Amino acid sequence: MIGHSDVAQLGTILGIWAHPDDESWVAAGLMHLAVKNGQRVASVTATYGEGGETADPERWPHEQLGVIRRRELARALEVIGVKECYVLEYPDGKLNKVNQAQAIKHLAGLIKSIKPNTIITFGPDGLTGHQDHKQIHTWSVKANQLAGLPATVYSCVQSAEKYQKLGKMSDDAWNIYFATDQPYCQSENEVDICIKLDKPLLTIKCRAYQAHASQTAGMLANAKDRQMIAELMACECFERAA
Repeated sequence: MIGHSDVAQLGTILGIWAHPDDESWVAAGLMHLAVKNGQRVASVTATYGEGGETADPERWPHEQLGVIRRRELARALEVIGVKECYVLEYPDGKLNKVNQAQAIKHLAGLIKSIKPNTIITFGPDGLTGHQDHKQIHTWSVKANQLAGLPATVYSCVQSAEKYQKLGKMSDDAWNIYFATDQPYCQSENEVDICIKLDKPLLTIKCRAYQAHASQTAGMLANAKDRQMIAELMACECFERAA
């Protein structure tokens, strides 16, 4: 199992996500460790997230949400230390409606250009059950095959230990796993990559997540809630994609 001290083994890392904020929730710790090691880290986001809901529609008007969330993504990646960012500009919430062959070819071209050793993305369940997240898993696996490079694809999974302790409570409070009854969980001892975030690393991750304020301000409104979310995010787990 690859842990905190073994991230260098992953080489060049490419994260492939559906929306701004996915990267911070799922893999900010892993990406920051890799950046500190001097590894190349790039992030691809399929949409601007313009179809999401905002914590405060007056502060973050829905008609401006795509522009707002791209700026938030830039700030979050700056906190993490990732300097390479690509947005594919597909419509939020409709990834299953676009031309699949063209989207996969587009993504394969980026993979060929970046030449990652490791690709990190969502699993088949999409973690929250979001259809866009599920689609990104399919695109990532098929694009990697089409690119013909030896990158290893890792899918994020929910830490069973964190879910048992905090997941249901957090879901009841903020509907985190909004499109599934329960995320796919695995024990931290059984996954292929397990990054347990120490306090400095968790602080970086929380700052990155907070940068997506239009989406996160509501659930981070008070100290108690911030502590719960931080503890839930304090372990990043991945397993090899089938």
